[in-house]
Amino acid sequence: MPAICTLWDASEQKTPLRPGTSAANQVFAEFGQDIARLTKLGKEVIVILPGPCNAMWAPESLSRMASAVEITNQVRMARSDFETFIQPVKKPLMDAVISNGGKTIDPLDYFEEAGFLNGKTSGGRFRYRDGEHMRPFYVIEKATFLDPLLGAKPGVQ
Repeated sequence: MPAICTLWDASEQKTPLRPGTSAANQVFAEFGQDIARLTKLGKEVIVILPGPCNAMWAPESLSRMASAVEITNQVRMARSDFETFIQPVKKPLMDAVISNGGKTIDPLDYFEEAGFLNGKTSGGRFRYRDGEHMRPFYVIEKATFLDPLLGAKPGVQ
């Protein structure tokens, strides 16, 4: 798992912002103001929180590992560990949204299986195209929180 969760500023330089700094706090404050403006216009604002990702879930990174034991250990991560990693971004994001009248959806609730986030299915199929992008079959199967947002009928693809 990466050692730091990074935010990026809106400039063309894409400068990394460290959570907890005044620059990062300003980004969240401005985001909250945007949420407030939308909710005051009567808009329903729903923000999807960070989803599961791990550079080690990229199939090409797994194929370079030496043994099946290493692969097994790398394709799953305890949800609690991932929550700890994203908390410096997730908490202020949630605070900015909820305190300004928006709602949040936590995709981890949909992707967790018995306390773990997994990069492969029990049948050995990779769930991710790379470390951050899920394969379509996995999104259809697990990202059901998108259905009501998109007006999709359950079971229809």
